[in-house]
This record gives sequence, structure tokens and C-alpha cells, in this order.
Amino acid sequence: MDAEFWVASGANSGIFMCATDPQKISADSSYEVSIQDNRIDTNYETGAVVKFALVHAPLVDKTAERWNTMEVTAIGQSITVKLNGMKTVTLKTVNFQQSVCASIWSGSQ
Repeated sequence: MDAEFWVASGANSGIFMCATDPQKISADSSYEVSIQDNRIDTNYETGAVVKFALVHAPLVDKTAERWNTMEVTAIGQSITVKLNGMKTVTLKTVNFQQSVCASIWSGSQ
């Protein structure tokens, strides 16, 4: 999936994938690709998969108040995330195998 986004400073948003309960999508029941620059725990900032895969290196350029691109590739049991052309994480999935894949945006101002 390719996404282009503009996010306000202080926003908490994300792309959720492989939700086990489509009626109750959260980071506890799906993979959440984070869109949030101001996390207290910077390991899960924009480009990370919350609770599962840390960003490989801290983001030099934050994403707030400008256009950004995100590419999320899911093939078999592998998820790869690229933010503005740079790979941020690769994850071998083990959870949420029997699930519905969906994407949503939330929390943006």
C-alpha cells in the first residue's frame, strides 16, 4: 500500500493492518504503522510497527507539517515499511494470521 500524508504537529495517527476484529481496530489486535513524531518512546515513532518493530535509526527529518510518503508492503509473513523512500522496519509476522486486512487513519487534527 502506498500512502501520502500531511500530519499536524502533535497528531497521533497510523495505518492499521491485519485486524483480528474489524469492529474494534487497535494496536492490540492488529499491526499499527505509526504516524507520530512526538512519542515519548521514540523507538515507535513514525515508520515503526507499534509493539512489534522499532525504527532502525532515529528519524532525522520529522514528518509534521509537510507532505510525506509511506510504502507498506506485506508479502506472506513479512511486512516492510518505507518512509519517504527510506526503509524504517522489516517485520516477520507471527500474530494476527487469521485476520481481515484494512487500513484506517485516526487522530489527525
